[in-house]
Amino acid sequence: MRPNIRISGYGAALKGVLVTIADLLFPPLCIGCGEILQEGGGFACESCLAEIEKIETPCCAVCGRPLFGVNDENGICDSCTGETPTFDVARSAFVYGGVVLEAVKRFKYYGRVNLAGPLTALALKEGACFGDGRLPGTLDPAAFDLLTPVPLYRKRLYERGFNQSLEIVKELKKRWGSDLSPLSINHADLVRTRYTVPQTALSMEERKVNVKGAFAVKGRVFYKKRVLLVDDVYTTGSTVSECARVLKNAGAERVGVFTLTRSVLK
Repeated sequence: MRPNIRISGYGAALKGVLVTIADLLFPPLCIGCGEILQEGGGFACESCLAEIEKIETPCCAVCGRPLFGVNDENGICDSCTGETPTFDVARSAFVYGGVVLEAVKRFKYYGRVNLAGPLTALALKEGACFGDGRLPGTLDPAAFDLLTPVPLYRKRLYERGFNQSLEIVKELKKRWGSDLSPLSINHADLVRTRYTVPQTALSMEERKVNVKGAFAVKGRVFYKKRVLLVDDVYTTGSTVSECARVLKNAGAERVGVFTLTRSVLK
């Protein structure tokens, strides 16, 4: 059985070496059914990939939440109607569940940095969150100037060895290629200023309080810029909303949000 490698306090380089050794000693298996993968670089077989739930229209025109039983492509969910988010638009590729959930957990908590590539590639290939600006319910990458990851506090960055959101940003930039060369990465000027407890076990209101004032912007690099904020999972939106608030206060013209996955209550 292929082991999960979880190490705290070590850098991503050592984790990467250990993962490479595991790849040599153990055949790559589908994380859904355990079938041996015939091609390297992936995380699930075709059958398990086919069961991944994509987030498609109709969804909230603001936060991207699926609108079950609604046919309006420009509809707005109850949450965004009651309290307008600080970001302009948010979209996610997949529902946080099944093999995608397991892949994100291994990527984020077990040092499987090599999963950033196939997860991002799958989101761009199969997800419905990106378009050319004319498709309803989509983000247009060409409409942004900067790709910015949600930052980690230095203590958590040391423990994890890498920022999973930055790894996704790198993969997005790599795959969008030269046609979008004006879209650059900035991962240094949006910072997390204090340690926050993990959001997992907190209520929606507790999440808002937990991240309130936890982010800041250095300098004026975001002034009049259109920023695409990137993270791995959208749960209640508290973290990306707080990041968007400080970016807007720093003069950002527009803030969009992209996450690989989103928690969806049905």
